Amino acid sequence: MTEPAMANTAICIVIPTFNRAESISRLLDALSSDDLATFGAEVIVVDDGSTDDTEHAVRSHDLQVTYLRQAGAGPAAARNTGWRASTATIVVFLDDDCVPRSGWLADYVAAFEDTEVGGVGGTIVPLVDGFIADYITADGLVDHGRPSAGNTDGAPTYLVTANAAFRRAALEAADGFEEGYRLDRSGRTGRIVAGEDVDLCWRIVEAGWTLRRSRGAVVAHDHRVAVDALMRTYFRHGRARRELGRRHAGRGATAGMRRAASTQHWVDRLRRYRADGDRSWIRVAGFVLLRISALAAYGSGVIWSFNDERRGRGESPTPTTRA
Repeated sequence: MTEPAMANTAICIVIPTFNRAESISRLLDALSSDDLATFGAEVIVVDDGSTDDTEHAVRSHDLQVTYLRQAGAGPAAARNTGWRASTATIVVFLDDDCVPRSGWLADYVAAFEDTEVGGVGGTIVPLVDGFIADYITADGLVDHGRPSAGNTDGAPTYLVTANAAFRRAALEAADGFEEGYRLDRSGRTGRIVAGEDVDLCWRIVEAGWTLRRSRGAVVAHDHRVAVDALMRTYFRHGRARRELGRRHAGRGATAGMRRAASTQHWVDRLRRYRADGDRSWIRVAGFVLLRISALAAYGSGVIWSFNDERRGRGESPTPTTRA
């Protein structure tokens, strides 16, 4: 899929947020009004029903920002609200706990010179150093999908919308984010809040577009530094993977768990954790323990979603422990 080369590109930066007044202020502080003017960029903040000072933080900021509000529909719906409120050719998605580095926007503009590219993932680094943040980086939790086996062009399998940009035509071809990743299979409203960016990217590729990764377009992400919060993230990812498998045949949780149990998986992890010898074996052992706990939380999430389906059919659920 191709689109004519861009001229005087209009860019929209969409930021979904919920109860993070301090974080959204920090992000807006980091955006340069000169860069925004250079590339004809607008900033849209979509508030998902915050009850703190988020609205005041956005409206009172010196940066020109469009503030939109919705009533707790989730981040996927917030991103859809944002990009559909704009007519920009390129839509950049940022999480509210990110801080873009200098040159971030220019790197995205350059990446879309290839007219076949539908989505580009920027680089994500930790905002604050530490053991947990180091593990998250090494494990690739907040990172774009690695190229699939046999992939010769290095294209990522998906992009993480904490820091990713898409051509508007690609978003329209995929009809935007699927907002159903907030629903239990029984129909009750839940907050899985994971998987919708993976789902979007797979549908964009199916529509004929390509994905690319930029070594630039750097943002610093405020990685979760508490172990319990980290495990809850893996639990949600497990729930999301079950839903992804339901929507995309052959890409479900079973295949992922099978890979995680393989010898090659652990060889690759140890290589990444070791970082070419730059980390001590004691630190690597700590990473391995976190990985084992993460897989347990992930598996619990898969079983939890599986039980939702069984309950919807009137069957007895499989025992599990929620993270």
